[in-house]
Amino acid sequence: MRYLLPHPDAVADLSDLDVGLYDGTQPLPENLDDVELYAVPYGIIDPRLCEPITEMLL
Repeated sequence: MRYLLPHPDAVADLSDLDVGLYDGTQPLPENLDDVELYAVPYGIIDPRLCEPITEMLL
């Protein structure tokens, strides 16, 4: 997975890219090593949405 985005609509619009959905309600993908971009939703304050950033830094 190269891109991890929080909105289903954004994932649908990017069908030509390898995109995964993470909105904080499901477990994180097991392997974040291949994620090149994680987009945190603007204006939404939810600590669950920061989990991928922490995991990607490890």
